[in-house]
Amino acid sequence: MPRVVRHPLPLVLACLAVIAVLGVLVRSDDVVTRWDADVVERIALDRTQGTVDLARAITNLGDGLVLAVILIVAGLVLAAARVLRPVAAAAPVASLALGAALAPLLKAIVERPRPPAALHEVVERSSGFPSGHSAQSAAGWLALGLVLVVARRAGARGGQGGTGADGTEAGTDGADRAGADGTGTGADGDGAGLAGDRAPGRAAPRAARRARWPLVVAAVIVLLVGISRVVLSVHSPSDVLAGWLLGLACAVTVVHLLLRVDPGEDRGAPAAIRSSSGAPAADAPRPSGPGGSTRTAS
Repeated sequence: MPRVVRHPLPLVLACLAVIAVLGVLVRSDDVVTRWDADVVERIALDRTQGTVDLARAITNLGDGLVLAVILIVAGLVLAAARVLRPVAAAAPVASLALGAALAPLLKAIVERPRPPAALHEVVERSSGFPSGHSAQSAAGWLALGLVLVVARRAGARGGQGGTGADGTEAGTDGADRAGADGTGTGADGDGAGLAGDRAPGRAAPRAARRARWPLVVAAVIVLLVGISRVVLSVHSPSDVLAGWLLGLACAVTVVHLLLRVDPGEDRGAPAAIRSSSGAPAADAPRPSGPGGSTRTAS
């Protein structure tokens, strides 16, 4: 499990602290608000119609209703395919709901005006801080990325330990073959066994890197949604930053809590080989001695 999911409190507190500081700053005429206004005006002057059309399309990925439909369908598909356990599949939707509930509350507290309505490329009527689309996209997409990373890492560990859906059989057959070869070939058999032991160690860093790609994709989507809100002149950069931080805090909190309720995704074996009660699959047989016989762990 990623460290921010195991111990989310420091990150959540840091996010809330930055949001609080920004909330105070944007209520006054200071360097932050002036910089915000300059950025929005400069982008509005330089944008083309093609850029606006693209931003309108991308910004829908942070719309609450659109994103809820995407995450519900994705969760059902991933759960049906046994990529995620049901609780983990529900985490992105729960995180989105939390972000969608907190963003309007902060808007009502801060009551920061949006950029001038004359610059808007879409109709928005609520106050500006934080950006709701940015918060919702971060809460939903990052939670989806996190649960997929946890599941992929658990699957990688299970495969190396012979506990994956294919790993269990591979581990059993490999152990039997290693025992038989070790008896018959002596030094050569030992050397083969050592080489086999070293292979998972080399593969582990590569598997860990591959496991991160869902979170990278999610972060790119979140980044593009936030930029689209500024391109459309409906939010200032500090609104978007606060929305990102709020969504991130929601994502790590919800994923942490739900995986504590059902920790199956973070165990050494993938959920696909676990019983409905969450009990791990039985240990595979392993060689017990030079004779090549096998025994089952009790």
